[in-house]
Amino acid sequence: MVDTFVVNVALPAMSRDLKAGIDTIQWVVSGYVLMVAVLPVAGGRIGDIFGRRQVYLSGLTLFILASASSSVAANAEVLIVCRLFQGAGAAIMQPATLSIVINAFPARERGIAVGIWGGVSGLGLILGPIVGGLLVLGDNWRPIFLVNIPVGALALAMALRFVPSSRDESAPRVVDLPGLALLSGGLLMIMFAVTRANAEGWGSTLILACFAAGGVMLPLFVQVERRARYPLVDLSLFRSGTFVMACFSAFLFSATVFGSQPYTSLFMQNFWGYTPLEGGLAFLPATVLVALLMPFSGIMGQRLGHRLRFIVMAGSVSVAASFLYLLRLDAGDGPDQA
Repeated sequence: MVDTFVVNVALPAMSRDLKAGIDTIQWVVSGYVLMVAVLPVAGGRIGDIFGRRQVYLSGLTLFILASASSSVAANAEVLIVCRLFQGAGAAIMQPATLSIVINAFPARERGIAVGIWGGVSGLGLILGPIVGGLLVLGDNWRPIFLVNIPVGALALAMALRFVPSSRDESAPRVVDLPGLALLSGGLLMIMFAVTRANAEGWGSTLILACFAAGGVMLPLFVQVERRARYPLVDLSLFRSGTFVMACFSAFLFSATVFGSQPYTSLFMQNFWGYTPLEGGLAFLPATVLVALLMPFSGIMGQRLGHRLRFIVMAGSVSVAASFLYLLRLDAGDGPDQA
């Protein structure tokens, strides 16, 4: 989570140093998030088959190596490729961490454990922009990736010492590669189209072709999963309204946070003249609330049961109201009008 948001405040510096436009430099964030969005499904399956600890260590190693490569990238294109590998490492780690936590605690303690896990993730929301602001000096953005090397090495040592091996003995030793290819390809086409549409034109041949390709590949993914003996995604999960609403809530949260923060940071630095550190500190009120409240959600989940949905609904309405309020801002407004 830190590395997802640490980059946001550094985007203007990256753009100037690497002489890349916003349409290009935004892929430093978009490429990373794409990997985090697509690969955890496969990472979870691989962890069940080969062992969660082993998969976690593999993802962490890839993350460290990609961070080191990002810190020495000579141009925007190389940096984007390195960030893709960094995102892949994060995506491999992410489901393994939650699986390790769930496996380590009895059922009566899992709600609290997952709440703490979420709270620690929430700290990333706080520390990411602030750490980025502290490490970006002028146009020198490279320390934001160098810091991952010692932290990652410490995490490797701690995982080797403290994390037990575990796997799902009943899981078939098969990964649904056609399903993974269709899911990854479909999401890639749609994400590329959305991020390039303003530059290319929403009605351009390239953008329409990408939307069409994604619109074909994702339904094909569903058909492949229905026929696969060992599907990548068990579609029967989506018969549960509770599961669907939980996924939808997570989607809305990720869309608002991941979708808004990079551009909010660019707006504050480019139009309001904020420094990277000031831009990072500006996110502090919202991110502190997220970090403080996330552990309580696990406790409330155990105590409220199905009534927890009312809390989720209230949170969704609050997020929507805040973004509607921000819609009134334009480039001529100052910080006092926000």
